[in-house]
Amino acid sequence: MLHGFAAVALWSWLEHFVKGFIALWLMHRRESLETPAVQKLRVKLGDYLKLQKAEQAQLLVELLEQDLASPLKRGAARFESLLEPFGLRFSLPEKCGFRIFELQQVRNAIAHRNGKADRRLRASCPLLKLKLGQPVSISRSMLENYAEAAGGFLLELLYRIGDIYNEDLRPADPTSVPNGVAVVKKG
Repeated sequence: MLHGFAAVALWSWLEHFVKGFIALWLMHRRESLETPAVQKLRVKLGDYLKLQKAEQAQLLVELLEQDLASPLKRGAARFESLLEPFGLRFSLPEKCGFRIFELQQVRNAIAHRNGKADRRLRASCPLLKLKLGQPVSISRSMLENYAEAAGGFLLELLYRIGDIYNEDLRPADPTSVPNGVAVVKKG
């Protein structure tokens, strides 16, 4: 049960991080306000101008999320759709993408279906071999895989940001990266 709560928290953390990052991107890279996806957003100007800068950026992220229907997208596509308008698209290793997708599906069953497998979860994640109505159980190994995939996603985002600033943040020897987590050394 505890691993299930951790999976829900991990997904929430990933959502919060990506949305918060985009809000910061909007605040600190003013040219990002010129992207077509942001330009077409509709805001009530009076309400918008009453907000602090951070709140304005958060509002724009919420509106962008609605406009792009990001919450309806599955797996990493949910986050990629928000990052793409700002040139922050990157290729995610297939294994990482699969685990993020599974994390989302398992999280949805735990958070919205009383922790029981339904037809949607069974169809989306057949490798879990769940029976209809069976409690969704998350093992330590599954949780570790999900956490590693979330970390891998954020690491790829960091590398993409580095690319934008012409700074290669990837480790010189990728095989030296323990558990997919790189330590960036200052040179």
